[in-house]
Amino acid sequence: MERELREGMEPKQEEEKEERLGNNNVMEMNEKENEIEQSKVGIMRALVEREDPSAKDVDDLMIRRFLRARFVVYSLDKICSRMPRGEEKFLCIGDLEGWGYSNSDIRGYLAALSILQDCFPERLGKLIIVHVPYIFMTAWKMVYPFIDSKTKKKIIFVENKKLKSTLLSDIEESQLPAAYGGQLPLDVDDLMIRRFLRARFVVYSLDKICSRMPRGEEKFLCIGDLEGWGYSNSDIRGYLAALSILQDCFPERLGKLIIVHVPYIFMTAWKMVYPFIDSKTKKKIIFVENKKLKSTLLSDIEESQLPAAYGGQLPLVPIQDT
Repeated sequence: MERELREGMEPKQEEEKEERLGNNNVMEMNEKENEIEQSKVGIMRALVEREDPSAKDVDDLMIRRFLRARFVVYSLDKICSRMPRGEEKFLCIGDLEGWGYSNSDIRGYLAALSILQDCFPERLGKLIIVHVPYIFMTAWKMVYPFIDSKTKKKIIFVENKKLKSTLLSDIEESQLPAAYGGQLPLDVDDLMIRRFLRARFVVYSLDKICSRMPRGEEKFLCIGDLEGWGYSNSDIRGYLAALSILQDCFPERLGKLIIVHVPYIFMTAWKMVYPFIDSKTKKKIIFVENKKLKSTLLSDIEESQLPAAYGGQLPLVPIQDT
């Protein structure tokens, strides 16, 4: 009898073990995301305060709210762009593991809802909210009146004991993240995080360049320095993302891209990237030998505007310090 009871309990214990492991993975991801966000808040604060010293009065919560709103737009754009032809709606899992008053932001939730309802109408098929702490419902009561009637019908709160069965009623097991009992790995590795931060930095840099161009100037020249490049720090998908941002979001802004200090082995990676560059952009990219570096750059850039590192007179200052 004891053996039968022990055998009957094993599957349940195994399920509980898998659920604990899944929850631990989600909590680790949340901690990593918080660390990344705090780092970005520090960078954003430094940049804003350099532009306007009075911005010291802006608290971290406002900066986080701005960054989160930008991330919501980025995420929804990414989701919509990857939906198969004919698919108009997506399902979203909102995980509140680790939520508390110390990290809540009512105005941030309202901003995210506003973006979803006003900028992506009818895209949300269903929002399933899981791991809901009891105290969250107090905050929810403040947000709920601002949700439109159609969106309210799409929001479902799920108890932990019914989590897997509820999710599997809408999501195939192969597409359900492992943290929720499915088979899809949910792993945000360091490379993915670096790729995301690089893409954000590309957008920030191009925005910065365009905002500082004199009236009447429409194009800029860019120097791409590959000093120290190697396979260990290469990222083909990252390069493609940067090219996509440049070609799709800043059309016709690039006047010329001069690539310098090019190691021979870079050309192997370049062959993989080159087919994805549009024909107009290809004509604007120039590779320069080290022995012709200064003369080539000076043919396009005045010596007073050429960085000293390339033989000019201009001090090279990091973009975040400008």
